[in-house]
Amino acid sequence: MSAMRKLPWRKRRGLQPKRPGMPGGVIRNVIVLPKLAANKLMRRRRLKKAGLDGHLVADTQDGTAAVSAMASAGAAASRLGNQRMRWVLPAKGPVCSAGNLEVYITRDRDAIRAAQALRYTVFYDEMGARPTPLARRLRLDMDRYDDICDHLIVVDRGMDEGEQLVGSYRLLRGVVARDNGGFYSADEYDLSPLMEQPMEQLLELGRSCVASSHRSKATIQLLWRGIAAYLAEHELTTLFGCASFHGRDPQAHAESLSYLRHFHAGDPEKSVRALPERYVDMALVPKDEIDARRVWKAMPPLIKAYLRLGGVIGAGAGVADQCGTVAVFVTVAMDQGGSRYDAHFDKRTDS
Repeated sequence: MSAMRKLPWRKRRGLQPKRPGMPGGVIRNVIVLPKLAANKLMRRRRLKKAGLDGHLVADTQDGTAAVSAMASAGAAASRLGNQRMRWVLPAKGPVCSAGNLEVYITRDRDAIRAAQALRYTVFYDEMGARPTPLARRLRLDMDRYDDICDHLIVVDRGMDEGEQLVGSYRLLRGVVARDNGGFYSADEYDLSPLMEQPMEQLLELGRSCVASSHRSKATIQLLWRGIAAYLAEHELTTLFGCASFHGRDPQAHAESLSYLRHFHAGDPEKSVRALPERYVDMALVPKDEIDARRVWKAMPPLIKAYLRLGGVIGAGAGVADQCGTVAVFVTVAMDQGGSRYDAHFDKRTDS
């Protein structure tokens, strides 16, 4: 400690020594308390300028709102940089496990915020998606569907407390979508062919995300085992969702898109179709010019997983400019893919 630091605080500030009988702390309180109040006021003004109210977080892009706890948690995440948010494991036990990895299905708000922080790291920091100003400030990937979905999360109990959440998936059942404005993918695709089935049998999968440190066969397999348990619990027969190629240029994935169109497309009259303003023709390369082995080797793991289950590709791809991806629509009928599911993803891996 320096000699200056050893002096009484009054002398360090050029003040006279406290006289006997003088009330202690008066001058300090006069100086400090207004300063604290001023700092608090400035913080409130900065939050309002950024679009944050004291009790609500206004999403300037889609007009949705989330509770103020999300704003404070997001601000903390911003201060921590790329560190994932601290949270507590859900009270309910894991759906399945393998070694240190455990799968939970939860609607716990803290766990959801941790998943949103992981999604931000993967989608925006790693993959180059373009965040809204609010998402950038909070470092959270979020929308209104997070509040109505169940969230499947993968945790690694062998990691530090703030780093345990290493994977997530968002699950939206048809009965929930029916009561809350529809499915997420309806903004990009015409889902009319799916709506011919009872809503109670439908499950939309979305926001698939795994940390770079855990992108292995074991993690993916465990994640899909959790989905299998969820399908059985709610008696769901059809799952669907968007799967993406990295990048905004369809031509960069011409052979892969053409492979999906020529070898895995459904009946054009009964297929889910990209909306006209987003539609991109997937038949970019003639069928006889496609090297299927090369394409399969480079195919994104999520799309491979769907195809192994007998997934059917919808008509037309779509470019998600903000997300920085080229997306295709996949539908899996579990009455046809159930045995394949057992063979590929429902193997016992518990330690």
